[in-house]
Amino acid sequence: MKELFVIFYFSLFCYLTIQAQKNYKSGYIITNNKDTILGYIDCGAASQNARACHFKSALTDSVQLFLPDQIDGYQFTTGLQKKYVSKSMTLNGTSKTVFLESHVQGTISLYSLTEVSDAKTKPLYFFENENGEVNVLTKDPDKIIESKNNISKIRVDNKYKGILHYIFRKYESVGLNSSNAKFELEDMVSLTKKYNKTVLKSGIEVRDFKLRYKHFFKLNYSIYGGINDCFNGVYLGSSALKYSSPVIGAQINLSIPNWIKSFSLQADLSASKSNREEENIYHMLINGTHHWENLFSAEFGAKYTYWRNVLRPSIEGAFDYKYQTNLNYLGNFKYPGYYVALGLNPSLGNDHNLLVSFGFEKRSILLNPKPSAILFHESAMVIKLGFTY
Repeated sequence: MKELFVIFYFSLFCYLTIQAQKNYKSGYIITNNKDTILGYIDCGAASQNARACHFKSALTDSVQLFLPDQIDGYQFTTGLQKKYVSKSMTLNGTSKTVFLESHVQGTISLYSLTEVSDAKTKPLYFFENENGEVNVLTKDPDKIIESKNNISKIRVDNKYKGILHYIFRKYESVGLNSSNAKFELEDMVSLTKKYNKTVLKSGIEVRDFKLRYKHFFKLNYSIYGGINDCFNGVYLGSSALKYSSPVIGAQINLSIPNWIKSFSLQADLSASKSNREEENIYHMLINGTHHWENLFSAEFGAKYTYWRNVLRPSIEGAFDYKYQTNLNYLGNFKYPGYYVALGLNPSLGNDHNLLVSFGFEKRSILLNPKPSAILFHESAMVIKLGFTY
């Protein structure tokens, strides 16, 4: 059994390494002639999306690489429908062409760029007015400064607030609000949208590319197979040998992506069949050394997924309710438990992703409340590998 787990983990690692490089979503590119070509685009980290566009006409086709000076831009048509446009900018004294992520278009348009320096990400915001004038917002990290009295103070870089006030100076009410703006995308989008709605001119469309999902609720469905590995069991006061059993199941996740994309409610139904070998001599004589058991499980809980990482790590917890049948000496019975797990959800493209979960579950039932006597007690590790669509 140990050899089987080693092979499983190694195969899974190899598969994840390959899949981590793929995150193709439906979208289109815009050529320099303003033509639109539909296909699939690799949605990587923000810094990667700014450097190049990896495009496929179909998922089975080879990758076409487009640099910022080769196309006018590209956009995803699923999820938040991010849009990137090609812009020539002077950054750190060097002129270069990059893909800027477009957030708002109007009298003043807002773009952003994420730079990576010393393994740290640094956001930049670009405000472009209708005359083509561009103002760049940057923010230096906070610094700790020691005074003459050896008292440490934190120096915060707030120069960006003065630039915001200059950008939105046309309407004082909006400009004054800029003094409270944090150096975060949400605040930049909010200010820009408010300004555009105030000074909107005829024929100019205000569009927010931080688009919301079309549906208020979102359902994701998963199917999986796996292994339930019991490593500690007690039955009527006697211990049992360790055993493993195959598991098949399905999950449904309900989320409200416009509010909290990362959080979802989760329901899980599964079935397994185990061949338990008892150590208790009495049960061996009466029932035989081996007997088969059917186990049906229903779990209800929640899941949190960190979407910004390419592997999309997740954590989940649930209340577990099981129904066990074909117990030779106990009959059928139901019992509660709980389940916690860590997982990975790397994208397979087209809003599908791989489901990988490593969990722990504990289940037990009391024979008599007074005095308490544990009839059934098990601890198990559960490995799930499946597909989410």
